[in-house]
Amino acid sequence: MKDSGVIAISIDDNEVMNLKLLMDKIFTESNFIAIVPTIMNLKGNQDQFGFAGTHEYTLFYAKSKSNCKIFEFEIDDEENSEWEEDEDGFFKKGRGLIADGKGKYREERQYMYFPLLIKNESVSLIEEKEYLKIYDKETDEFDDEYVEKLCKSYTEKGYEVILPIDSKGNKLRWTWGFDKKFISHLKDIIITRTKNGITLNKKQRPQLGELPSKKPKSIFYKPEYSSGNGTNQIKEILGFEAFNNPKPIELIKDIIHISGPKNSIVLDFFAGSGTTGQAVIELNQQDNGNRQFILCTNNENKICEEVTYPRIKKVVEGYGAKKGIKANVKYFTTDYVPFVLTDNDKRTLVARSTELLCIAENTFEVVKQNKKKLDFSIFKNAKQYTSIIYDEDSIENCCSELNKINPKHKVIIYVFSYDHTYDEQDFETLNIKFDVKPIPEAILNVYRKISKLKRK
Repeated sequence: MKDSGVIAISIDDNEVMNLKLLMDKIFTESNFIAIVPTIMNLKGNQDQFGFAGTHEYTLFYAKSKSNCKIFEFEIDDEENSEWEEDEDGFFKKGRGLIADGKGKYREERQYMYFPLLIKNESVSLIEEKEYLKIYDKETDEFDDEYVEKLCKSYTEKGYEVILPIDSKGNKLRWTWGFDKKFISHLKDIIITRTKNGITLNKKQRPQLGELPSKKPKSIFYKPEYSSGNGTNQIKEILGFEAFNNPKPIELIKDIIHISGPKNSIVLDFFAGSGTTGQAVIELNQQDNGNRQFILCTNNENKICEEVTYPRIKKVVEGYGAKKGIKANVKYFTTDYVPFVLTDNDKRTLVARSTELLCIAENTFEVVKQNKKKLDFSIFKNAKQYTSIIYDEDSIENCCSELNKINPKHKVIIYVFSYDHTYDEQDFETLNIKFDVKPIPEAILNVYRKISKLKRK
């Protein structure tokens, strides 16, 4: 990992504490960022003992907390502007207090028709004894004459009197009855004055995940995070339920977004159904990013062959009515290698490591490659060339070929050298900008150790 790198791990209740201790040991407690409960099933798993489980956990650690950054979400200003705040917290204008839809007329629920009083920009109720005279439950009769006198009396006392009557004069009803609920919610009523009169609305308090925040919250929740969405998404792509409990794409997108910049390399070393790969491809399309992903799996039950890779391929090529998303995808397999005893064996090994070096530099398009002779190869992408020299005797020929190509972009040159040395004068003939690197020590060290063991 880079010093700016972040790791995010999903875990359930069974092992979260052990994982925390393990991560503290590996990354140190000072690089702990957060344990974020992640709501995957808002209804809750009713099969669990004692409590209906709604969440898993996502643990975030940094390679170096002082060098990493947790990126914020982009929030539309309109999303924040619709929320106001009072002494009880945030709210926005919700449904009107006058009933709408089926059962809205007074005749259908006459006991929910009564005057509301407004004074000093607050709403109050008439007295209970007055309410009981409006509608007689035993006779099912309504006293309109008494209501008229009552409204006049309160108007004379300086109140504005509101009845649930629409613009056409239809007598409707309130959504709340004259009971404890109305009394306890009087302060949760918004009064709006327009040229057409007064309207009353409920204050809608934010539910979990509704109040937007640029900074990621310590609880992850969106309806899109539901575990059922992950199952439906992979079924839509492959046509069958190919994997148990795949992660939903929107959750992985958000984790990737906050964990690194738009040019990050994203490694998922337990790739499963390949959600991370699809998330990276779609996220790049959405925010014009240039992220790369590396997915690793042990191919248990042929999951990579039959699920992970086919899924990513369909995302790139398109499926159903969905168009494909432009991306380059390479599929590699790993295997055990024989003991290495000679320098020639090591050169053969380095030749086989070509694809690893191409991954490291993200250059896959072949410019020059001699498959019969292990001399050198040249690859490129839109911004860079990579040359791999397998035999030091081929440096001159490689330089000649590069001068002939005359690339306008930067050139990285890898040189196979057992002791990591090469003569800089060998590259004096190059007329281009370049940087020479030795084959990564990690590749050679493994085989140096194997070679020593074999000799014993």
